[in-house]
Amino acid sequence: MWHKPYMSEAAMTSNEMRECLVAMDCGQRELARILRRDEARVRKMVRGTEPIPSELAVWLRLARRVIETAPLGKHGTLRPECQIALRTLLGS
Repeated sequence: MWHKPYMSEAAMTSNEMRECLVAMDCGQRELARILRRDEARVRKMVRGTEPIPSELAVWLRLARRVIETAPLGKHGTLRPECQIALRTLLGS
């Protein structure tokens, strides 16, 4: 199997979580809505006072990877097919 660092279940730091959210252009409130979680819990994860579940770490890393490697359209935005794939991944 190929090594895919974005699929790593290694513990995610709060700094890495913030970097993923910035790359995804996603705020804490939006992430809480997407995950159907309490916003306070998401804030605790971002602050580093609550551990980030490994499943969420994998999901955030994968979403970031999609955004950072997706081909852009002529206006510098994600092409429609990439937007659809990302919305599916994000569950929105």
